[in-house]
Amino acid sequence: LRETTAYKILRGDRLSGRLSHAYMLDFHDERNLRGALEIFAAEFFGAEANSAERARIANGSFPDFKLYPEDGKKLTADVISEILEDSVLKPVEGSRKLYAVCGFDGASVLLQNKLLKTLEEPIGGVHFLLGACSLAPVLDTVKSRVKLLEIAPFTEEQIYAALERQGHRE
Repeated sequence: LRETTAYKILRGDRLSGRLSHAYMLDFHDERNLRGALEIFAAEFFGAEANSAERARIANGSFPDFKLYPEDGKKLTADVISEILEDSVLKPVEGSRKLYAVCGFDGASVLLQNKLLKTLEEPIGGVHFLLGACSLAPVLDTVKSRVKLLEIAPFTEEQIYAALERQGHRE
């Protein structure tokens, strides 16, 4: 994932001090979308590979990063309400908060519209990372208010190279 254009865009935004208030991660691997959002969140905060901050992001104990919905649960109106209510609170450890939403493409039109006002008029220091496996169900009004981070499906060569780097053979 760290070699993708999407990751490099986010990294460049962070390093230049120009983070967008909202990103849409288009990643066609539903099983690994949640993990990808955590990796992108770690880059968002500049957490080094084996740092305590990165571990806290991965285990859900970093207070300025929240990943919704809970693993195995669906995105509901209550979840969106919780995000909106929490977003008015100041960050705990830094100057930014990041809310990641896994499976945003499964959100109903009503739920997407509920979050839209916050995407249109973001609160200072509040950022969103919306994860989707398909952009088709996402409202155009939402897509127009986020910076798109697209990850194309990996080729066989990329998969083999990644496995070889991990010490696997044929």
